[in-house]
Amino acid sequence: MSKIITDQQIDIANQAEPTEILAAVHKRLVMAEKGFGALKGIVQDFSVELEMIKERLDKLEQEESK
Repeated sequence: MSKIITDQQIDIANQAEPTEILAAVHKRLVMAEKGFGALKGIVQDFSVELEMIKERLDKLEQEESK
């Protein structure tokens, strides 16, 4: 099973100041939030496109049934 934190990272964390560790964690959290925000935008765009495709299919099916 792989480790989430390597031995080298543990050594670095043990030698770091608590404020450095907090700053690093904060930086990772901010990056993750930005990534999730971007992902949410992409999902919303796909949702709109999917609805447009559904509407177009409904129109085509209605025209076909006439």
